[in-house]
Amino acid sequence: MANSRFQYVKKFELSDALLPDTYLVARLDGHRFTKFTAEHGFTKPNDERGLLLMAECARQVMSEWSDLVMAFGQSDEFSFLLPASSPLYGRRSAKLSTSFVSLFSSSFVFFWPKHFPDTPLLYPPNFDARIVSYPSAQHVRDYFSWRQADCHINNLYNTCFWALVADGVSKQDAQVALKGTTSGDKNELLFSRFDTNYNEIPQRFRKGTTLFRARPTAVAAPPPPPPPETPLRQPSRQDGAAAVDGSGDKGGRGPPVESGPISATATGGETPTAGRQAGETGVEAPRLAAQETNNRVENNIGVETIPDSRPSEDGKPEAGSEGGDAQAGVAASGAATGKGQGDKRPRGRGKGGASEKAGGAPRGDAVVKVVSCSDGKGRAKRLLKKGHAPPGAIEEDACDLIRDDFWDRNPHILAAGTMRR
Repeated sequence: MANSRFQYVKKFELSDALLPDTYLVARLDGHRFTKFTAEHGFTKPNDERGLLLMAECARQVMSEWSDLVMAFGQSDEFSFLLPASSPLYGRRSAKLSTSFVSLFSSSFVFFWPKHFPDTPLLYPPNFDARIVSYPSAQHVRDYFSWRQADCHINNLYNTCFWALVADGVSKQDAQVALKGTTSGDKNELLFSRFDTNYNEIPQRFRKGTTLFRARPTAVAAPPPPPPPETPLRQPSRQDGAAAVDGSGDKGGRGPPVESGPISATATGGETPTAGRQAGETGVEAPRLAAQETNNRVENNIGVETIPDSRPSEDGKPEAGSEGGDAQAGVAASGAATGKGQGDKRPRGRGKGGASEKAGGAPRGDAVVKVVSCSDGKGRAKRLLKKGHAPPGAIEEDACDLIRDDFWDRNPHILAAGTMRR
């Protein structure tokens, strides 16, 4: 009876799981930040210190959970995107929202002295969070376009409003003056009265801040050292005599054979026997070199292959990926470890287990083994502690999400299956 009650409680606890195969957007918003910014002396209409602080808090959140592929912020809010393939925390809304907002809030307090060194924090800030699921990539693009359009509308209004206030107009009269005006009217007001071109205002103010995780790229493996050149055998007098006798001159009156190394190209047409032997030697050298290179790959000596799980647009791996030039190295490494020959290596959470499972590279053979996406729980910090490369660098850009430029440059953000399955 007790077990059934506990199972019911556990099932009820997991009942807030969001729909699978849908994009999840977590939006964090400051609570009563109008009062907070006024009491802490924020510059109006935009305080770059506060915007940089918000961006750093968002970067901390994205660094902690590698499943987050994108974030967009403006004013006192930030939106984070989880791809449809992310299983983070069982896609539970309460778990996701509380985890994101708690780290964001603590980061805001932690980094406050860095961005406001001369302004003490009078009281702790407060943020709320909500999780919304979207069924398609187009809905996600529409959402971020909506948030950026909201950033533009609010910033244009606030720029005009605070310019009027700074010019001696009361706040009530400024509101009346801007009521019912269009964006063209506001731009004309700024240009004609305050000599301000709105397009010259920093993009961070007009378009917000975008953080996105760059697509992981393969680390180029250093080329193997060139094989040692095999010296060609110098012919003996017997070889020279055979060459002369076999040249078609029965009296042995053929051209004398010079001493020294014989080039297969130089002697191939003059002395067939010597040319054939030298030619075989010339063919033997690259064959031996190739065999030596294969042995080096099989023994994993001086060969570092970093697989890249990124497919090309036609569905085939790109050069340098698992299906490209590095495929031979990976296959040879697998053969050396006994894969496919009945020698099954143990799997688990021991040292190197995550890296071997992610990239298939043997332990201790490369400085940077793999570009991993996650450790199974969506955390990138654990992999960083083990010396792995992060799952794509977090880049920052005040780009225009309304147009197609950003999405065309970063198709992996909304591509299905970009993260682990």
